[in-house]
Amino acid sequence: MEPTTGYYNTFIIRIWNLEPAGKFRGYIEHARSRERVYFDDLVNMNEFIKKNLDTAVRDLVINDNNLFI
Repeated sequence: MEPTTGYYNTFIIRIWNLEPAGKFRGYIEHARSRERVYFDDLVNMNEFIKKNLDTAVRDLVINDNNLFI
């Protein structure tokens, strides 16, 4: 296995069907912060992921000023 570098995020996603018509609900949880958001469409789930990825990049820039030069 090759060594890996970089910043990683882990998310727990649970999705369940409410009706036979195909409607669903779910939640996504950021494993490190334990923040959880419930959703009924994939747009909200994607926004949560993007928000946490943006936060990770900001944290890296603050903690290591030479990282993105």
